[in-house]
Amino acid sequence: GFHSNFLILTGDFNMIPSTKRPLIDIIGSDSIPNERNSRLLENIINSREAIDIFRAKNGSKKDYTFIGFNTASSQRSRIDLSLCNAKTIGSIKSMKHLIINKSIFDHKAAIIDIS
Repeated sequence: GFHSNFLILTGDFNMIPSTKRPLIDIIGSDSIPNERNSRLLENIINSREAIDIFRAKNGSKKDYTFIGFNTASSQRSRIDLSLCNAKTIGSIKSMKHLIINKSIFDHKAAIIDIS
């Protein structure tokens, strides 16, 4: 099951893990992407059903995974998420986001170091 096995779920969720203001996972906009689902995800994380790996390993550090192709826009957000269960978080050393190729990808890659 979800709790007994090692599990990491990562991808483009198109939502943010915290809707608490000021919004730490968005810059250049005051609107919450996919607000209904962002709030549902926030409840899952707050209940510790799932753990936001980036926040668990980086605290309140600001980093954005969606940077967009429109260079005139200052809007950035962390809508690409990596979640895990309690069993897995102890095996994760670190997590960071990395720009692969801005001309091809408008999202950063998730780099997770597992011990």
